Formats: sequence, structure tokens, C-alpha cells
Amino acid sequence: MIYLIIFLSFLVTLKSELRDNYFIIDSLSKSQSLNISNFLKSNNVNEFELFITSPYNPIIFKANLNQVFDDNKLLNVQGADSLKVELIKYGVQYHNYQNDSLIRSMTIKSFVLNKSFENIKIDYINRNDISIIENTPYSELKGIVPKKELSIWEKVLEPFVIIGSVLVTVLLLFTVRS
Repeated sequence: MIYLIIFLSFLVTLKSELRDNYFIIDSLSKSQSLNISNFLKSNNVNEFELFITSPYNPIIFKANLNQVFDDNKLLNVQGADSLKVELIKYGVQYHNYQNDSLIRSMTIKSFVLNKSFENIKIDYINRNDISIIENTPYSELKGIVPKKELSIWEKVLEPFVIIGSVLVTVLLLFTVRS
């Protein structure tokens, strides 16, 4: 009975729920915003004018950062000392793993008051699920999907079979005609 329970719990952990990119970047943004907020509180930085510099368009990150700051009574006051949040890395990347599987890596990395903050989520997804998990209008949540790696069959044997069948067809055509 105990073995059955252990086996069933193992199966449940194997089949985890597929999360879309928006859900993951949102949770990473919340976590990073909390870390930044706690860091600012520990350094007695309670009033500031927030500036976010980024090569990305981090709408989700900005919304979470402002929400966490409001919840923790950190004031974003115009004209106060400036607080620069430099967003260094933000978005999703895909890497080939096996046949139809990909490694999905989502990262948020920022720099605030000489301190680096980084949140990463890495998981495995099916190549066919890309359209489901990227169902969002935000461009930073859409990564470049690498081309599927060809098997030895597709690389070598398939062309030989096709060329061979064409040669046999031509040979039979001329043999039957004469």
C-alpha cells in the first residue's frame, strides 16, 4: 500500500501544470519587487522618485514594482531623491533539449543601489505548447524558438532513400520501354 502511494505521488509530480509565460514572469516580477522593497527598507530608503531604465518594455515588472512599493509604504514622490532601477535582463529564452522538448528559461535581472537582483525559472516544455504559453500581447514574453534538431534518419538516410527511389523509378521506366 505504501509503495502504491509513493508511486502515485511520483506520477502527480511528473505531470505538473503547464504555466504560460505571463504567469511565470508575473510571479518572478512579484518576487523580485519584494526583494527590492525589502532591500530598500533595510537601507532606510522610504521616499524616492522611481526611474526604470531598460532596453525592454517591462510593463508587468513596473506594475508589480509599483504595487509592492505601495503595499510596503515606500513612496514614489516626484522631486525626491531619484532611485534608478536598471533592468538588465527580462524575458524568455528557449533551448533545444530532446526531440520535441525545449528548455524554457525566464529571467528577470535588475540592479538597484549597487546591488544585483536576479530571479530565474527554468523548466521543460513540449515544442507543440509554444502557441499556448506565448498567448500574450507582450513581446518580451515571446522567445525565439530554435529549429528542431534533425535525427540521423532525416539528415542522411532520408535523402538516400529518396534519391534511390528516383533512380529505381528512372531505371524501371527505361527498362520497360526497351
